[in-house]
Amino acid sequence: MTMPSSHEQPQEQPWILLVEDEPDIAESITEVLTSNGYRVMHSARTADAITKLCNQLFACLILDMRLADGNSGEEIITYTRNSTKELNATTPIVVTSGHLDAELVKRIGHHVAGVLVKPFSPAMLLTKVQAAIGIRKN
Repeated sequence: MTMPSSHEQPQEQPWILLVEDEPDIAESITEVLTSNGYRVMHSARTADAITKLCNQLFACLILDMRLADGNSGEEIITYTRNSTKELNATTPIVVTSGHLDAELVKRIGHHVAGVLVKPFSPAMLLTKVQAAIGIRKN
């Protein structure tokens, strides 16, 4: 087995934007992701998430579809995908929700890389994120 050279730079940890309004869920997701080599930026509100999406490139967006600020994650998807100037226009999106209905899935299905129905396991979260980031690399 070949050991990496001491001159090789470690690969930069990918940034993930987590949009989740429930503090316990956000903390759990952040813990899983950071312990697996990801850096996480968190937003609990739509306006804050859009500001972050305008200012930094993310490897993946994890988006709760029902936010306490009265907005839907669908608004963030629409903003991100419809703006040609949007820095994250092609960033893969993994949506989370405890209440997905068929009409919502029809509307957002072609815009997202994956769906997680709450509650989901840490292993399922990592599988969806890794697959989504793989989609972006191709």
